[in-house]
Amino acid sequence: MFGYVKVESPELLVREYELYKAIYCGTCRAMKKCTGCLSSFALSYDFVFLAMVRMVLNDNDTSDLKIEKHRCIAHPIKKRNMVIHDEINYCARSAVVLSYLKVKDDIADRSFFRRIISYMVLPVLSSSKRRARLPDLLEEAREKLSRLSDFEKQREKSIDLVADIFGTLLSDIFSYGLTEEKKNIAKDVGYHLGKVIYEMDALDDYPDDVKSGNYNPYVCIYGNGGIKEEDIRTVRMGIVLELTAL
Repeated sequence: MFGYVKVESPELLVREYELYKAIYCGTCRAMKKCTGCLSSFALSYDFVFLAMVRMVLNDNDTSDLKIEKHRCIAHPIKKRNMVIHDEINYCARSAVVLSYLKVKDDIADRSFFRRIISYMVLPVLSSSKRRARLPDLLEEAREKLSRLSDFEKQREKSIDLVADIFGTLLSDIFSYGLTEEKKNIAKDVGYHLGKVIYEMDALDDYPDDVKSGNYNPYVCIYGNGGIKEEDIRTVRMGIVLELTAL
């Protein structure tokens, strides 16, 4: 369900893109350091965006960020620039919490193959989840995903209703531990981004969910005959309008 928030690299200045890569690599390193080496497989671009939002909210000025050079398994020869920041550490820990709950959900609801894969990675994420030390955020996320699961079992037809829950979940993650003014901004960004991610993921999964019978609100709305071109345009326009609220 993640991986939608990607940088448009041709639109960035060289120094901006280099900073983005340093934040990405810094987040990957933080995951290995805070929650275990294998936890970095849970990294997605969305959590790099989360790190950037929280860094800006807390620092206002990113010109004097602490950047260190480190080697990693993926790049063992040449050292890479990596941003070192408390907010990056938080994002690393919260990414593991959400990934752990996603794997638990796959075990309960997905195909046989996905369940086997989930059972294989669950011990690793269980250990990483404990090292994340975010028990209150874990419980909040668990409660939101439980409500989402209930709607999925009921085959809820309203995309807004189910996307709202996922938006609320991301708003909690984006705003966790922030002061009131910053929290309100982070909640707003997280909420709208969460809704967009859920809606885009459901739209992309539509063909596979028609075949598998897995829950998808668009299948409930449009049936198994396929979404018409005009319906796709309507859906995508709604998602674009949601993005303009960010």
